[in-house]
Amino acid sequence: MEKTVKALPSKILRAGDCVRIGRNSACEITIQCPNISSLHCELEVVAAEDDGGIPGKLSGEGLSVFVRDHSSNGTWIQRSVREADSESVAKDPKVVRLSKGSRECLQPGDVILLLAPAHKACGRYRLTLQEGKSKGEYIVR
Repeated sequence: MEKTVKALPSKILRAGDCVRIGRNSACEITIQCPNISSLHCELEVVAAEDDGGIPGKLSGEGLSVFVRDHSSNGTWIQRSVREADSESVAKDPKVVRLSKGSRECLQPGDVILLLAPAHKACGRYRLTLQEGKSKGEYIVR
């Protein structure tokens, strides 16, 4: 009998939001898995003037979405690499591992991997950043 995989919850992100992801019930996105840290990582949406000059503004809205790793096991970003002069995603996206405490700017289509890419359950514990329906709104699901 095949085990049913429960989808991770979606969360709408707007300027000023800080969304914690982890096992702890105080996190806005709670994931019950022993390989996920109590506070695994957090997402922060900041206005352009507050981002410290780091490139990666989303859709010209003057916002940046950052992920910060707090995990002992690691957090990875699978970049949605675009083909030159095309909107299609490349076949082999780049995967970046964050070190504990480091922060990385995300782009729509980037996937946050909460387990190592080689881990057998990696596909269950991933969140994708997407543009929302309203201006200045993003969704992680």
